[in-house]
This record gives sequence, C-alpha cells and structure tokens, in this order.
Amino acid sequence: MRLADYVLDFFKLNGVDHIFYLPGGAAMHLNDALAKVDEIEAVTCLHEQACAIAAEGYARISEKVGVVMVTSGPGTTNTITGLAGAWLDSTPVFFCLGRLKRLT
Repeated sequence: MRLADYVLDFFKLNGVDHIFYLPGGAAMHLNDALAKVDEIEAVTCLHEQACAIAAEGYARISEKVGVVMVTSGPGTTNTITGLAGAWLDSTPVFFCLGRLKRLT
C-alpha cells in the first residue's frame, strides 16, 4: 500500500466525504489515490485559493472537516488566505499538500 492510499483511507474512515483539490505534479500520488476512493467526492477547483476557501465554506455549512489537496511550492502558498481564514475563525480544515522529491 502506498502512503497516498493510506492517507485517503484515513480520510474515508474518519467521515471525509468531499475533498477540494487542484491536481499538480507533486501531489499526483494523492490525486491518483483520491480517484480510487468512491466514497469521497473530488471537487476540482481552478485555483488553490479557491480550494482553501471552498473547503472552509464546506466545513462551516456541513459541520465536518474540510479537506484541501494541492501541490507543493506556489500551489501551497496560494492556499494561505484560506488557511488564515480557517485558522482565525477556528474552522476545521485539513490541508494535504504535495511535496517534491528530495534531491541529494
């Protein structure tokens, strides 16, 4: 089992039924694992900031944890506004961010 599959199983077992995401190279294993889980609806957004803000709005309305899945680098930094909003209002949002391979 890949770590990405384990992460998505963890989300599924903990009642996550929507994930707001934008596919990206450093998150491809996570994106692939998400596509294989029928119980979670993948909501594709057009920008990482939209993912974060949509997940925050979803968490407020549904009273469940909102989940964001984006790639690393600028994809991650684009979520900062939504992250700050969720943190300031104590809204439960989980940010699952891709990571590049470490070069040695």
